[in-house]
Amino acid sequence: MKAKDKWKTSALKLLSNVNKFIDDIKTYDKEHIKGSIIKKVKKAMKSPHWNKDTIKKADNNCIFMFDWVVAMQKFTEVWKKVKPLKDTVAKLAKEQKEKEKQRDKVVARFDIVKATVAKLNKNLQEMADNMAMLKK
Repeated sequence: MKAKDKWKTSALKLLSNVNKFIDDIKTYDKEHIKGSIIKKVKKAMKSPHWNKDTIKKADNNCIFMFDWVVAMQKFTEVWKKVKPLKDTVAKLAKEQKEKEKQRDKVVARFDIVKATVAKLNKNLQEMADNMAMLKK
């Protein structure tokens, strides 16, 4: 089968249910695009035919797909840099919550100690007052 025939068959199959096709594009898992697919896209992008003018000449309706593929490729490049940072932020947020729990426990224990010291100081003051009265 010729490449042109393959393309036509694939396109007809893909576009036979336009609503599903549009939904698939909207819900495409862009955060997990395989490296092999990105390699193929990058290779295609190096072609002199990979530009809007060529796509318009072939089929004006395909411009949105051209833009979508370019956007997905750019997203992948950015995602490679953002994902580790996002993971680090999530890890740090988790660690922060754990530290806050530890801090809250320490603060609670400190409040108990403060209350105990206040009670002991009150008792000491009462005893000192009693001693002072007894000396008079």
